[in-house]
Amino acid sequence: MERPPIIIKHKGRNKMYDLKTITPAQTTELGNALSGLGSGAQSMEEAANRIVRHLQENLIDAQSGQKSCALVRFYKSHPYVELDEGLQEFARGVLGATPESPDMKCLTLLATVGDQPQWNSRANSQGHKAIPLASEQVIASIPMISRLVSQFGLDVSAVVKPEPGLIGDLAQKTYNTFYIE
Repeated sequence: MERPPIIIKHKGRNKMYDLKTITPAQTTELGNALSGLGSGAQSMEEAANRIVRHLQENLIDAQSGQKSCALVRFYKSHPYVELDEGLQEFARGVLGATPESPDMKCLTLLATVGDQPQWNSRANSQGHKAIPLASEQVIASIPMISRLVSQFGLDVSAVVKPEPGLIGDLAQKTYNTFYIE
């Protein structure tokens, strides 16, 4: 399936980007527009909400005028032990048990926006509030996470038990956003 072209409002004018042919310069320009959305935000959650709303409102099929993304979500990797009790309970429910390590990483939903009303609040998420990255088997059982790991070019074992330099290495990558059809 081909990805449709997108329009991003940039400095008062519309810019069109076609994800099939986007250039490195256009990708940098888009990244700069997105990073500017965090300016003045009072929290990471507020910045994340601005980003998902911007993408959902401005990623448009130029020919039809329709939104390209039915759902846009923003996650942050967070240690299980640092989650609030509600998110820890959610993660335990996904695992069916208490994690073996309190340092187990969870992908924590910070912001969500979509076509369905229930997709517009992270509190209303039914299955994605805190996704435990407990084992290779758990990751393999969640197609979205499995694809994310694959698109980042990571070994699943590196996600389950990351080496200290992994985050620095990821920060050096030019592209760190992924798309699921």
